[in-house]
Amino acid sequence: MSNSEFPTKYHPFLSFLTEGSLEVKLPTIWTDEKQRWEESEKRREENRREGEEKEKRRRREGEEKEKRRRREEEDQKRESFRRKKIQVREKVEKSRETRCFSNDLWPTRVEK
Repeated sequence: MSNSEFPTKYHPFLSFLTEGSLEVKLPTIWTDEKQRWEESEKRREENRREGEEKEKRRRREGEEKEKRRRREEEDQKRESFRRKKIQVREKVEKSRETRCFSNDLWPTRVEK
């Protein structure tokens, strides 16, 4: 189309716009940079998720360790209580068995 085919009310520059393409191509430097940026964002997101998972695992392990420690403390307290109970029983049994015969041959209990 030439300028002579357009009506006089249009600007002659419009003929170039209608004949040409409006598609704009970005230089490869920009597209490469965008791709690198997207990849780095992806890596950051993966690292963040891995960090969160490690933190959850560490917290869970800490909670399990704390539960084990409490269980062991409770077991130790029970065992200590059981031993004291046995010692008391032994003392009571021993004191019951300790008898002394006096001159009149009646058994009497010896207090310690």
